[in-house]
Amino acid sequence: MTLEKKEETPIEESIEIIFHNNLQALRFAVTRKYGSANVYASGEALYWLIFDHGNVEALITELNITYDEKFPKKLDRLRKNLLVPNGVKLPSKEDFIKMVLKAFTDGEDVRASLYPQAREALETIMLQGPVRIWTAGDMEGVTWEELTIPGSKEQLTKVGKSRISTVRNKVAKVLQSDSRVTDLEKGGKIDRTKYRQDRTHLFSIRAAENKINLLPEIAREFSEMGVEKLAIIEDRLENLEKARAKLKETGLPEESLNLVWVRQGIYKDSIPKYLNGQVPSDIHSVSNLSELKQYVTTVTERNEKPGFVVDFDGVLSDDEKRQELQNGAVYAACQERGWVL
Repeated sequence: MTLEKKEETPIEESIEIIFHNNLQALRFAVTRKYGSANVYASGEALYWLIFDHGNVEALITELNITYDEKFPKKLDRLRKNLLVPNGVKLPSKEDFIKMVLKAFTDGEDVRASLYPQAREALETIMLQGPVRIWTAGDMEGVTWEELTIPGSKEQLTKVGKSRISTVRNKVAKVLQSDSRVTDLEKGGKIDRTKYRQDRTHLFSIRAAENKINLLPEIAREFSEMGVEKLAIIEDRLENLEKARAKLKETGLPEESLNLVWVRQGIYKDSIPKYLNGQVPSDIHSVSNLSELKQYVTTVTERNEKPGFVVDFDGVLSDDEKRQELQNGAVYAACQERGWVL
């Protein structure tokens, strides 16, 4: 006698999970198509997906979203209508996109996405030399074929709302204290004008759709400040390679450049790879302060003044956590307004 095997009933996903996955799929498709994580294009795609679901196949084709073995449910999720039937008054496309931008740049979510001890890590390197946060994202907008897509400066807003720049004030006070001791030992007076200039040059944020193009200006600025060793701290290996090539074009000597690969987040299990015949320096986590301090000691042991170019997303901020919180904020806003199930 054999027992019949019961057929398992597939567990139905919640609307929230489907919404999260759909928004993530649209964001990925927009970034791949336009070369930028453009908020306007992502918000517009989500608007059409929710409020004009009858044309979902045209949207899938437009963004070239295809079957993916890693995410086999992706197309089925996109084809599920999430709009509340006979619901409340629907928004205009522009108002909807503004809502998405506001959700994406929520200060509490951005700060919650920072890696543990990210501020302490930034303080550690800033005490040794000037720092430039170097980040790519939605800024001025993009042109694709004959289409001009507006920018939102979302990337700059996001980094600003993280309040990571407050580290500068703390470090500046330490440096001011040190300079006071030196001046008093010499019997001189404190040059407050110089202190204010030092504080201004100590830290700034640089953001663009293509951050690689920001490097020549940063290198020139550092050179004028007497920086002898330029260190780039980044989690994407391909960006380190592009950075090396771009700075080589400026005439920066190879020995004046130090590439640091942060293998955390989605890259935590990555195997070190060669760049131009050399394995870059690597840090397993910015939250591992002892490892970071050891690296800084190595950079500064030759008495060469360092300057640091530090990526934001993926190095100081947990990319996956941030996107999850952003998508959740958009879903909550849509549900609150009665637009989705």
